[in-house]
Amino acid sequence: MEIVLERIAKKNTYTIGRLYLLADGDVKRKVLSGKSAGDKRSFEHTFDLKKLSKDSYFCDTLEPTWRNLNGIALKPEEVNAKYSRQSGKVARKIPGHTAIPEGSYRVLVTLSPRFKEWLPYVQGVPGFEGIRIHAGNYPDDTQGCILVGENKVKGMVVNSRIWLTRLKKRIQAAENQGEGIWITII
Repeated sequence: MEIVLERIAKKNTYTIGRLYLLADGDVKRKVLSGKSAGDKRSFEHTFDLKKLSKDSYFCDTLEPTWRNLNGIALKPEEVNAKYSRQSGKVARKIPGHTAIPEGSYRVLVTLSPRFKEWLPYVQGVPGFEGIRIHAGNYPDDTQGCILVGENKVKGMVVNSRIWLTRLKKRIQAAENQGEGIWITII
């Protein structure tokens, strides 16, 4: 199963996204090895963007502030030097207040020492540790993680626990069918 997080609103203090669920057959996966010894491998997952539709839409997400960690070219409305959004320049990470960089990552469901429950864990994010998908409502609840819910109120998600339970059930069903669980952030 491929979880696709499409970021749709990169605000100064939070990031709103849409979460889509795609079947394994809809995604082409490629492993990229590091350029020199000791480099971590990375993954490149591709799919038809038309698959991100009403049929595959699952819920909304809330993340910390998006910063230009990959140094990509920005649209004029996204440039804001105060929040490390200078076009073409690599921003610095602010722990607990920075959304993870775009890319494809493995997702495991593990016991969270902090939350004392089984939660999706986003594995292998360069420069980040302990990234979870969990319940919460406000940007301060993210602490670097991804919150699921419904974006019915500006700057927050609601019904988060309901959507987290639904996501965990979908992940479990995919694992029971022998599928790997991945998240691609675009």
